[in-house]
Amino acid sequence: MKSHRLQALALIVLGAWLFVSPLFLSGYESRSSAAADNAYIIGLLVLSLGAAAFLNARRFEEWVDLALGINHRAGPPHGSVG
Repeated sequence: MKSHRLQALALIVLGAWLFVSPLFLSGYESRSSAAADNAYIIGLLVLSLGAAAFLNARRFEEWVDLALGINHRAGPPHGSVG
């Protein structure tokens, strides 16, 4: 049970970082680009699922986290192309 809580805390921290990363990293074209919008949405969802997992462990949350990670990786590229 203790390792589950550590994983949930890691999701909360990583989701928060993903959410604020467009504000601090120069790799995004702008704060309102498609990649930044994707980071805001996925970051908020990961943070929310991490908080839910911290409060109540459910197996499906791990699958949703995996799907969100795949979505973020396959989403729009960060930075300018060309």
